Amino acid sequence: MENQLTKQDLFEVINKSNQELRQELKTELREVINKSNQELRQDFRQELRETIDKSNQELREVINSSNQKLREEIKISNQELRKEIKNSNQELRETIDGSLEVINISFSELEGRISGIEGKISGIEERISGVEERMATKADLAAMETRLVTKSYLDDKLSAFRGDLLETVRKEDTKLGALTNTLVVHKVLPIKEAGKILAMEPFAKSS
Repeated sequence: MENQLTKQDLFEVINKSNQELRQELKTELREVINKSNQELRQDFRQELRETIDKSNQELREVINSSNQKLREEIKISNQELRKEIKNSNQELRETIDGSLEVINISFSELEGRISGIEGKISGIEERISGVEERMATKADLAAMETRLVTKSYLDDKLSAFRGDLLETVRKEDTKLGALTNTLVVHKVLPIKEAGKILAMEPFAKSS
């Protein structure tokens, strides 16, 4: 039976068929995978573009809306700022006008005071002129110096006056002591009171 296949031949045929089949399956699978990947990439790119376009559109809308709100807020702020500046300028004008009025009044008062001061200065100048006329000359001062006393002369006179005054006070003190003793002797003045009198200054005596 030459035409009959042996097990080994059968195995070889099956293996070869399996290999060919595997190779065909691999090739087909690669083609399917590649095609699927291409389609998937294409779909993903398309979806990604659409998502990006949509996000960009939404972002533009948000930015435009924010810009519109910001413009409105800036417009309102500018209007309020202009109003405040206008009010401030008005208040500043009123303050300046009032200050100018006060300054004008102050200048008028100052001019009056200056005029009064000038009048007083004129009077003082006239008085000074009169004083200068009545002032002593150098000759008058020289004559006065000849009539003035010296310090030594005054010291001598004061020393003599002190001596005379001291002598007079001692005499009066002696008279007071004698009178006190007489009053005690005649029992008109108590001894205790007499002691107080004799103990008085300037020449105190012990009883």
